[in-house]
Order: sequence, then C-alpha cells, then structure tokens
Amino acid sequence: MNLLQCETNFTENNVDVTGNESKNATLLSIVYNSIVYESLQSFRLAWSSPGFKKLPMAEDGEWTKPDREGEPFPFDSEPGPVQINTNQRYAIDTQNQYVEWMGFSFYLAMSSEVGLTLYNVNYDGERIIYELGKISSKCLLLNQTKLSRNARSNCTLCLK
Repeated sequence: MNLLQCETNFTENNVDVTGNESKNATLLSIVYNSIVYESLQSFRLAWSSPGFKKLPMAEDGEWTKPDREGEPFPFDSEPGPVQINTNQRYAIDTQNQYVEWMGFSFYLAMSSEVGLTLYNVNYDGERIIYELGKISSKCLLLNQTKLSRNARSNCTLCLK
C-alpha cells in the first residue's frame, strides 16, 4: 500500500483555501487515525516508521445506500427541477391565485400599497397563518415594541 492509497481525513479545517485560486491553498494538517500531523513530511515519516497502524479501506454498508426513509413529499416522485421543466412539482390555479407546493397551500394577492400578501397558508391541510404580508410583518415588530395601542390594533396577522 502506498501513501496515495491510505485513508486520510481532509476537512475544511485541514486545508486553507482562502481566495479563489487553488494554487494559493495551504495544507494546515493531516488527521489519520485520530492523530494530527502538522505537515505532509511528518505524516510520511510516521507512515514509513515500523509500528505505524495502517487503517483498512472503507467498506460499503447500509450507511452508503441512498434509500429513502420516511414518507415522500407531495410531487416528490416527479423529476427534480431542470432549466426547461416538463413535469411540475407544484400546482397553480391562476384564476383563484391559489398555489400548492410540497405540502403548503395558500392564496396570493398583490397590491400597490402592500405588495405581495399570502392568505390562508396551510401545511399538510392545517392552517398555520391566516394572512401574511408586508403590513403583517410590520405589525409583528410593532407588537414587540411599546408603541401606541392604535398602531397595534391595526395588525392583520392572525396566527393559529
């Protein structure tokens, strides 16, 4: 077994890759069998010394399989997003401005005063938000401060 075949752990803590050019990368350390080597030379010296414990190669097991666990999301059986999508993983009713996506469903409204607002936001059939928009978010912040009661009473966000 040569040095290139050994199982060595390189993590983001072992290599300094600050910047966008790989030629400027610096090896900080090597971790092998839970022992930290400060340089490649010290690791090679240890590797060549008698009594150095060389680890076996990793074997495939149950942990290497990409099998699904748990219930799939709605539309999860459809292919993933591509630049030109032929299969939708969402449903849109443009007439009623209604959207369903990954267990969420909600109605949309747009106004020049408040922008985009979501209504009747549900997740897995249970309402989680009645109305959410720019005004609603502002009211959440107002409720956390000691502003006038009048400003707080104008809040339109109703959480279940």
